[in-house]
Amino acid sequence: MVHSMFKLAAKQHSCRAYHQVQQWLNEQKDPLKWGWKTIGGHLRPITTTHPAATEDLLSLIVCTCKDECVQNCECRRSGLNCSNICSNCSGLGCVNQRRPEQKRGPVQN
Repeated sequence: MVHSMFKLAAKQHSCRAYHQVQQWLNEQKDPLKWGWKTIGGHLRPITTTHPAATEDLLSLIVCTCKDECVQNCECRRSGLNCSNICSNCSGLGCVNQRRPEQKRGPVQN
């Protein structure tokens, strides 16, 4: 399993490297097809297509944000939506809440 995780991460890295070289050569390629995703209007690298950890372990990640859960949010940095166990995240000002039908997991576009 560990070997396959490295292969998936290496594949995404190769896609991003290829896209970067194409940019240098003025070849316009769609970054969303070459290892990038859009989160909050910004391109972010896809580091792997495999979950970083089991669902049980991911459920232990919580944030202590006091405002909107943007830059320094532990959940967001981990690629997760905030959940109802995040201590100060009431959901009112949080821009990183999941939609009701969405499971806790990677941030959706």
